[in-house]
Amino acid sequence: LVRLTVAAAAAAGLTGGSGRLKLGSARGPFAAAWGAAAPTSDALMVTVAPLPPQPVAPLAVAVAAAAATLDIPVLAGVLGGTRIPELGAVPAYPSPEGAVAALRQVVSYARWRSRPLGAVPPLETDLDAARALVAGRSGPLDDEAGAALLACYGVEVEPMIEVDSADAAVEAARRLGWPAVLKARSRPYRHRPELGGQRLGLLDEAAVRAAWASLRDRVGPEAPLVAQRQAATGVPVVLGSEEHPRYGPLVSFGLAGPTTDLLGDRAYHILPLTDVDAERLVSSVRAAPLLSGYRGSEPVDVAALRELILRLARLADDLPDVARLMLDPVIVSVRGVTVLSAEVVAGPPPRRADAGPRRYWTAPVRAVDPIS
Repeated sequence: LVRLTVAAAAAAGLTGGSGRLKLGSARGPFAAAWGAAAPTSDALMVTVAPLPPQPVAPLAVAVAAAAATLDIPVLAGVLGGTRIPELGAVPAYPSPEGAVAALRQVVSYARWRSRPLGAVPPLETDLDAARALVAGRSGPLDDEAGAALLACYGVEVEPMIEVDSADAAVEAARRLGWPAVLKARSRPYRHRPELGGQRLGLLDEAAVRAAWASLRDRVGPEAPLVAQRQAATGVPVVLGSEEHPRYGPLVSFGLAGPTTDLLGDRAYHILPLTDVDAERLVSSVRAAPLLSGYRGSEPVDVAALRELILRLARLADDLPDVARLMLDPVIVSVRGVTVLSAEVVAGPPPRRADAGPRRYWTAPVRAVDPIS
């Protein structure tokens, strides 16, 4: 039984003590053993095997007495799930593995509670202008209105110009700056570069005209095309916010691309968002090493990415009339971030169930025997 308990603890990432003592039903050795182990332990566990004719009630009484005097958690694994009333308020589980699993959850929760909270950083915003942009609106905002809304929170969206001819594409590229990009805005090409709806690195007029002809052959004569200045090389990511009826406003983060979409590699966080929360959000996705120099690549500006996330979170928290916001893609380069596209959907704000600061509330815990 001791080996089972120690093995279960090791499998759960917990370290079991080296002292082992078969006590039977004797109370004296039990009290001495636990009294010696308590000062160097974070929790104590007893495994009980009710095997007649040996009584377990005296040992159970000793366990309950020890639990009442110790300052560390005490729990029991009772083989077979037999209820032992003499254990009193000591949590009891039907196997050593069950007791270890419960302790592991307590350890995880304690570690979560001990993490630094961070602070919500002050950000300059134009809240009145932002409210005016979404007041009374319902449905998607156009590109201009969406960019103006984000500008109220210090987020700049890279300008784009819709073009309807090769000449218009050349003129737009000259206005926006070289190198230029031509891309299709219709689905399924939008946000799907792997489908061939983009032409990148256009350095002059001839390149733009060739890209125009190539794209028209690819997407058809009616699909809308836009010109945009090309962003610096970096890692494409996706940021979003939405109003959840139960949790209120949420922000999300993940790397862009179909692979991360298929794997569901997205992280979410409730608001308000602190600086520590933003750092944790970025590092929590499985693809996060791509931002910090994976396989010899140059690390990108994660600090600028975290600031962008904080600004998006502030917007989502201030404006419940913004039902959904998506920045896709955002290019995180060595020196800063570039927002290439923003989709904003306005709508009547849902009724938020929370009032005041959003935080977890810890209620008084009543001791319960899990077997009963």
